[in-house]
Amino acid sequence: MDELGIKMHWAGTNPEETMVYDLVEVSNPEDAKVFAQREDVAKARFEAGVEVESTETLSVISKNKFW
Repeated sequence: MDELGIKMHWAGTNPEETMVYDLVEVSNPEDAKVFAQREDVAKARFEAGVEVESTETLSVISKNKFW
């Protein structure tokens, strides 16, 4: 994550611990996709029981500056 400039600000679960929510900051949204598709990351997530196909972005917050 550091290599791609991805910052994890918060992570938590629902009370049943069946879903994980996280708040991540990225400069380029494509970097998050690249990170998630890395072989080592995908393997670790699979081994942890993550249903990768169920991953979804719930909301995107962007900040634009115009000069």
